[in-house]
Amino acid sequence: MGGMIKDDDLGTAFACVICAGLATCLGAMVVFYPPLVKLANRKLLGASLAFAAGVMIYVSFLDVFTKALDA
Repeated sequence: MGGMIKDDDLGTAFACVICAGLATCLGAMVVFYPPLVKLANRKLLGASLAFAAGVMIYVSFLDVFTKALDA
């Protein structure tokens, strides 16, 4: 696992983390703004949540699968 972390990689990693945090804050703020809640399309919201759940399951299984192959 262990490898050297390059300075270029470190900056990119921090930028990704900051962008993810800002996106989470923006999504949370939308929920508390009543006019935007009324505009929400339930089918699009359901599809987005299903896609996000699928991605998380895929990443989890991929991580477990690679560890099983190494063992």
